[in-house]
Amino acid sequence: MASVFSIPASADFAATLAAGVVARTGGDLLMVAAAIIYLPTRRAARGFGDAFAKALGGAALLPQFRALGESEDDELLVDTLGDGVPLPPAIRPMRRQLLLANLIRGWRGGETERLSFAQAASLAASLAGVMDEVEIQGADLKKLKDVVPAALAEHWQSVARFLDIIDTAWPDVLAAEGASNPAARQSAGLRALAARLGEHPPQELVIAAGSTGSVPATAELLAVIARLPNGAVVLPGLDRELDDESWAALDPGHPQYGLKQLLNVIGVARGDVRPWAPADRNAPREALLCETLRPAPTTDAWRALAEDRAAGKRDTLARGLAGLSQITAANPGEEALAIALALREALEEPGRTAALVTPDRGLARRVAAEMRRWGVNIDDSAGRPLAHMAAGSFLCLLAEAVDSGFAPVPLLALLKHPFARAGQDAAAFRARARELDRWCLRGPRPDPGLEGIARAI
Repeated sequence: MASVFSIPASADFAATLAAGVVARTGGDLLMVAAAIIYLPTRRAARGFGDAFAKALGGAALLPQFRALGESEDDELLVDTLGDGVPLPPAIRPMRRQLLLANLIRGWRGGETERLSFAQAASLAASLAGVMDEVEIQGADLKKLKDVVPAALAEHWQSVARFLDIIDTAWPDVLAAEGASNPAARQSAGLRALAARLGEHPPQELVIAAGSTGSVPATAELLAVIARLPNGAVVLPGLDRELDDESWAALDPGHPQYGLKQLLNVIGVARGDVRPWAPADRNAPREALLCETLRPAPTTDAWRALAEDRAAGKRDTLARGLAGLSQITAANPGEEALAIALALREALEEPGRTAALVTPDRGLARRVAAEMRRWGVNIDDSAGRPLAHMAAGSFLCLLAEAVDSGFAPVPLLALLKHPFARAGQDAAAFRARARELDRWCLRGPRPDPGLEGIARAI
């Protein structure tokens, strides 16, 4: 029988997972250290280490954390599969984009003019994304011709011919490189790992935690782990309270749909999923979230919330709203300042934590800038874009100056950057840049290119 568990959405996932592992090993530190825990990403593995250290009372040997969802992470495949599985190394993303750009430049697709390399590189990035998605989902592009009939519009025919690059020219390029696509290598590695675990079940505790199995190869691996003698799959936030009618009506856009598909792959009913460990949860908030995300076909159940027979449910939802606030900001700057003030307020209470969750990278950067005004440096999980760092901004200014033919404004912006020194003293170099601006670049615009600037001088 498959061992599938869940941790409530409102509980501390890492702390609850650690408590469950310690309980199942009886506190035996050697058994905990021998356990293998598969997590979605390497970053998640770093966070779980702190939770296990706290659960074990401080310094202790931690379980072996391995990442499932990083196609560029070779450690999982090398350490787990050994040398017996012939998996070529994954091609580097930049190398792949450049090679695809060369292929695309040779493809006309009905165009009379040859693509520039910049245009080809942009198309190559999109084509690489399509290639990864096709290989992750196990699709067959050979069937595209059946989907795109000959009578379809010409631009769709052009798209089909463009995608044919993946199926015809690209395999030969990969063979010459002696490499494989990152997504294909990841899927092959996961399936080989699943086969190895099935043939030789380890004696140690094997747990897959936090993964929704959105990648087919990952779902197959989770199905194998769930049936190991000492295996377990721990799902994140499975809604075990949603009524059966709503569960059956889930559509692909619902957050629980992926977990529903994973349970189907594993072959486990939702009612057979058990709690992983006792957890400090916020049941009213979970009930509020469940009702908010109720599938459209069953939203008629909301009518009962306004009737006396649902008074108990209304009270639960009211408690779920406790602590929630809404702020209507006049502009993005005011929005960032309000969030920064809320984060700063959390620092006033010892031991309290706070986090900003947003898909808006601009908002995250504005909030971080507001926090730095108060001497608070916050950790941005998405990192800083290269273009917003000193070296990246210098390269962007250089590219802009070249693209504009060294027009006065982009040229001066480049020359006044701290990295523009030409091996000289920075202050003296910028003084010469100001002299160039004052005596040569004001007035009639010089001819394009550095030759025009030289003539102006």
